[in-house]
Amino acid sequence: MASWLLLALCSDIRLLCLGRFLGGLCVGFFCVTSPLYISEIAQVSVRGALGALFQLSVTIGILTTYTLGLLPTATSITLASSSTVVLFFALFFWMPETPVFLLRTSQSNRAAASLRWFRGPAYNLIPEMRLLERMVQKADSAAAYSDFVTDPASRRALVVALGLFFFQQFSGINAVVFYMNTVFRTAGGDVSPTVATIVIAALQVVGTALSVLLMERAGRRFLFLASFSACTLCVFALGLFFFLKERGHPVAGPWQWVPLGSVGLFLVVYALGAGPVPWAVVGELFSKRMAALAMSLVTGVGHWASAFVVTKAFAMLEAWLGIGGTFWVFVGFCLVGIVFAWALLPETKGRPLQEILDELGGKKKGVKSET
Repeated sequence: MASWLLLALCSDIRLLCLGRFLGGLCVGFFCVTSPLYISEIAQVSVRGALGALFQLSVTIGILTTYTLGLLPTATSITLASSSTVVLFFALFFWMPETPVFLLRTSQSNRAAASLRWFRGPAYNLIPEMRLLERMVQKADSAAAYSDFVTDPASRRALVVALGLFFFQQFSGINAVVFYMNTVFRTAGGDVSPTVATIVIAALQVVGTALSVLLMERAGRRFLFLASFSACTLCVFALGLFFFLKERGHPVAGPWQWVPLGSVGLFLVVYALGAGPVPWAVVGELFSKRMAALAMSLVTGVGHWASAFVVTKAFAMLEAWLGIGGTFWVFVGFCLVGIVFAWALLPETKGRPLQEILDELGGKKKGVKSET
């Protein structure tokens, strides 16, 4: 809230920078704690769908912000956006701590009450409580960064998680989102850039909502590979349009719809898999002992550092290669990302955590799972 108020009311560049710093810091907190919280309260049968809800919330936020952009001033936009903070605090303040955390801090009774709140009054708590207790007992030692080197399962899980977020960002998503108005103005179409961005953001919400429904049916691996393959074709078409336009080839008439169609389809297919799958999978690859440390490392390095590099590099690449060549650079990353996911991403749909950890650690199938 302090961040929003500073952005809305400040009249000094230093306060503006402070507001942005606080906002970025808090978003970083949310990106670590939200997927972790979800992974610790979710049942196996809905784990992927709940994990995908994080990305759905992101797309709803983007759509809301684009829509608020129709307001007359930046101050009114910022104050309207701050209302979500008030709503969140009023609702989430009453949510219980996760059973895993409470067991880890030796609060068994509160852990049982928390699990009862999440599962409902008719749910038989005893089997799951015993399972959680065994997991916490196995994870009694503190996690350390050295474990990502010495433990084979954690090491491979870290490679997979970092890779998924790296290729997610280097698919060009932030370049498309942040520079969407520029893309449409450069394309020279008849559609208002502001209206086009709102429509496309709405399509992204629809695509992410579909991914929530498909996550437990199609599986994470299939969704990511199919989504990334479609993203590759969309970015290639976008790059081809601007490559021809920059070299004076005629791109009038029906060709003017290529940028809008490519960007729209890109965001929809991205929302189906490339966007939500990494957030859903990252909570399924690490042991309970390593999850918090892994989430902070993966989010900070894999997601936000990659997003920063892409956002800052876009303008430099555009000046060097042109906008068409820049999008083709992202095509190259998309192709490598498909190979990476095909080779290393395990299917986690409906599988107990220990079974996933055994596969990541190179153990043979058939070992009885406890988690």
